[in-house]
Amino acid sequence: MAATETSATRLRELTEFEITAGRVVSAYLDLDPATFGTAPARATEIRSLVDELGRRIDACEGELSHEDLVGLREDRDRIEAYLTNDLDVDGVHGVAIFACGPSGMWEVLRLPHGVDLEVTIDAAPRLEQLLRDTDPGSWAVVLISRSHGRLLRGGPRGLVETLVRNDDVHGQTGRAAGRIRATSAPSIARPTRTSTPSWRRCRARTAAGASTTCSS
Repeated sequence: MAATETSATRLRELTEFEITAGRVVSAYLDLDPATFGTAPARATEIRSLVDELGRRIDACEGELSHEDLVGLREDRDRIEAYLTNDLDVDGVHGVAIFACGPSGMWEVLRLPHGVDLEVTIDAAPRLEQLLRDTDPGSWAVVLISRSHGRLLRGGPRGLVETLVRNDDVHGQTGRAAGRIRATSAPSIARPTRTSTPSWRRCRARTAAGASTTCSS
């Protein structure tokens, strides 16, 4: 099962989820293969997360009701069981789990990027780590020379080439030799400086998804 980018719709659903009872556990687990590529390394990280959650639940005694504490411990057990027995790590670099059994919340996000190990107990999901990542469609990069043009869309972790224009007749504008094609197998480009002098890069962040064009 492949990991997926967190969409604006999914984030909105989490923020609008009605918590009618209990407290929400937000748990982030880092599974970056460079650090946690082996089963023992992942097991250690999972143990750290579950133990930290247990400590935080114990610290809430005297502040939360008995029912809330029972709900939190049930959520801890469910999170541990999922991470230990059911998590498919293929293609996954991080996991975010939001749980509140008394309100029927159980959301698991399998992420294509790493996260910081974090556990919180609050009245609502803690989404800060997910909000670090701009919506993949909110950045546009346009690369233009006299004979070539490329449009890439994405976010701070990478760009996907979505459109290419090639004018095979150098120096003759307006001729039908220009071709536009949409890529069927998108190539991934990292947002780094280009070394070609005749190109300039422009990055625009817009709420409406518009792009800014830079020409050489």
